[in-house]
Amino acid sequence: MSNDYGKLLSIPYTKGFVVTGLVGRLPMSMLGISGILLVTSTVGSYTLAGMLSGSLLLAQSLTAAQRGRLVDRWGQRRVLLPIVLAHTGALTAILLCCLLHGPELLLLAFGFVAGTTFPSIGALVRSRWTDILSGPQAPPGAPALSVALSLESAIDELVYILGPLLATLLATSITGAAGFVGAMACTLVGGVLFATRKGGGDPHPRPAADSGSVLRIGGIRVVAAVCVALGTILGAVEATIVAYTKEHGHTGLSGPIVAAFSVGSLIAGLGYGSRTWRGNAANRFVLAIACVLVGMVPVMLAPNMGLLTAGVVVAGIALAPALIGAHELIQELVPAEKITEGYSWVQTTVGLGLGIGVSAAGTVTDRYGAHTSFLIAGAAAVLAVLMSLPFRRVLARAATPVQYRGTHRRAAWVPRHAIRGGQVR
Repeated sequence: MSNDYGKLLSIPYTKGFVVTGLVGRLPMSMLGISGILLVTSTVGSYTLAGMLSGSLLLAQSLTAAQRGRLVDRWGQRRVLLPIVLAHTGALTAILLCCLLHGPELLLLAFGFVAGTTFPSIGALVRSRWTDILSGPQAPPGAPALSVALSLESAIDELVYILGPLLATLLATSITGAAGFVGAMACTLVGGVLFATRKGGGDPHPRPAADSGSVLRIGGIRVVAAVCVALGTILGAVEATIVAYTKEHGHTGLSGPIVAAFSVGSLIAGLGYGSRTWRGNAANRFVLAIACVLVGMVPVMLAPNMGLLTAGVVVAGIALAPALIGAHELIQELVPAEKITEGYSWVQTTVGLGLGIGVSAAGTVTDRYGAHTSFLIAGAAAVLAVLMSLPFRRVLARAATPVQYRGTHRRAAWVPRHAIRGGQVR
């Protein structure tokens, strides 16, 4: 492990929230597949399973930023604990509906409630790192925030590797509902322990004033739009891999190839954080987006399984710095008291893009074949470049540290354009 990562985890209390945050994030990758296994093993309907997953994902994407705003307003512990309990209750209701063959509309309603109360642990962990490492209160000799964001990106990829494996193992070795119960347990245990751990930089709640959305900041709108394109790439690539392997009679390879995509991102994420970067985050972000476009070329041109696997590793390596860069820009452009909402918008827009990518890839596959649907990811990469390059100067309007406000432990951050003559407007 890089010395910077060692220094990062040597900061008091950080190991605890990193580990509990990892456990609490496992349901991100478990709920989809475990929900399908639950519904198909009890009700026997793939259509209903897809509708349940869709209602949960839709509600989760629509409400992530609002949950982040509540956390910024009231603090992590006060908001996360009731959200975790409500989410676990909704999942329990889904489980009972399936086991007792309850009404389908009721099942979908509970799915929507579960999505609305989904605990965005990833945004909360990044918010804690930002609170610890930004401003004058940062521990002496602590690594840059980009190291922590890279670590969290790598943990996200680890979650997407381990989660489906764990859900499938539980469902196949015990019962079809076991994977879903495992996801519930991870949510409850990880969420409660994360929320109740002392120390670790739980950010102070912000004042009630200035309750507008961070989307009013021009640079954030650009980042959000690009993240939709990045999510489309993720969704299209993963959906097309499944269709491509099935089309070529190698269905069993879909899991390992998708895992290779995540492994590439994991390696790149750790590598990104292990070095010190010069220049501003906006330039790195735009360069990373261009690399994503280049990284998609071998995927679109791969003629066989071996080269496809190599291609998705390259694509994964290219994608990780772009997603890390999006979080870096959020930290620089968003006021400190709204940082959780800012990070939540990345989750919301990437999730929206995932849905677009999966849907578009499925349509193209049905009409033109699996290999053609890789062009969806390529088109999304082109769109990301076209959206980021013209607005590089908007993205470069990084935040400027100013004096402390109220009782916040760290400096408040405001966009440069809000400062005139050394005074905050």
